[in-house]
Amino acid sequence: MDKSYEATNGGTDDSQTASFSLLTRHEAALFSRTSIRKLDQAKANGEIAYVAIGRSIRFQVSDVQAWLDRQRVKARRN
Repeated sequence: MDKSYEATNGGTDDSQTASFSLLTRHEAALFSRTSIRKLDQAKANGEIAYVAIGRSIRFQVSDVQAWLDRQRVKARRN
C-alpha cells in the first residue's frame, strides 16, 4: 500500500504514515477490502499478527498487507 492512506483522524501528519499506523478491526477490514468476520477468523487461526491493548485489538498496516500478500494466488501458465 502506498503512503497515501491516512489515519482515521483525517490528519496528514508525516508521523502517522501507513507503515506505523495501528488500525482498528473495522479499519483493517476496510483496508483489506474484507469483512471483519474474515479478519477475526484469520486472527483466531494465527494467520495475521495483531496488537492487544487491554481488550482492544489493533492491526499494523504492514501486518495486514503481509497477510494479504500470503493470500495471493499465482497465475498459472496456459
